[in-house]
Amino acid sequence: MGPLVSIGVAVYNVREYLCACLGSVCKQASEEIEILLVDDGSSDGSGEVCDAYAGQSPFVRAIHFPENRGICEVRNTILREAAGRWVFFVDGDDELPDWFSEVARSLPEHFYDVIFFRYAGYEHGKPQPVPRGENRVVDLSQKVLETYCISCASGAPCQLPDTRLRQVRHTSVWAKAYRRDFLLEQQLWFPERQQKSQDVLFNTLVYHACRSAARGACPFPRLFDFDRQEGITMSQIMIQRLSFTYDGGHTPVFQDLNLRLDTSWKLGLVGRNGRGKTTLLRLLEGSLEGRGALRCPQRPLYFPRPVSRPDRTAREVLLEGIPEGEEWRLLREWNLL
Repeated sequence: MGPLVSIGVAVYNVREYLCACLGSVCKQASEEIEILLVDDGSSDGSGEVCDAYAGQSPFVRAIHFPENRGICEVRNTILREAAGRWVFFVDGDDELPDWFSEVARSLPEHFYDVIFFRYAGYEHGKPQPVPRGENRVVDLSQKVLETYCISCASGAPCQLPDTRLRQVRHTSVWAKAYRRDFLLEQQLWFPERQQKSQDVLFNTLVYHACRSAARGACPFPRLFDFDRQEGITMSQIMIQRLSFTYDGGHTPVFQDLNLRLDTSWKLGLVGRNGRGKTTLLRLLEGSLEGRGALRCPQRPLYFPRPVSRPDRTAREVLLEGIPEGEEWRLLREWNLL
């Protein structure tokens, strides 16, 4: 009899946090719980750390890519190599609680395609508490799954009356258990050609095909997500008490601004001229400096971009500025202008 649960850890240049992650994950390993460590061509020694942990248990296996191939191929490899009935995705800077193995062993009792879990983040190095709430598993209706699907596809916030269901991190693959046979039967794989928002696209297809799902209550796992800068969630733009006034100006453009933006959201800044839209973008890209804390996990691109050679065509400039872009997509957008 094979394992009941496969925990797949995506690893890429996270050595600073990897021992804490693998220490919490690999202690769950047993005949019922296998651990797959997939190193995506790390150059900081993360692969050697994976090998060290794999050498300590027959239920932990390390897989190495010779070069960086991206998170989608890592997770598809986890799906192909997993032997468990349930698959639980973990990033290399996450932690699992000590009692996760008890929860993992209870998963096969449930006949769902997906089970959502609550999670806790880190603020200034300390885990946030998660209210325990009622001690039961809550079935999710098709209406809820449809709402999650629409939210992923459109980028719009979930319009659900139950705050507990709105607080589910439905766009991400972590803090969820996926029934592996369901994913394989429906041919649900991560989009390897997609450069951004891979989790969102994957979950859009999952929710569309999902027949039954549930939200796990206590004592289901909490997933702790570190950030590389003072414990702030890696996928979020964090703005704390930001103030900015232009030289010679008398009125602040921003004063004690607090804002948290998820990079998987599709957002637009709307407002009259002079209300700070361009200023905020320039603060994010680092060309302006304000007071307060501002952390942006991804490099912003400002448009219009400066053109060093005006004699070049628009096509040449765009393909150089967006090397991962596909020419047919650019042509499609031009035809829509």
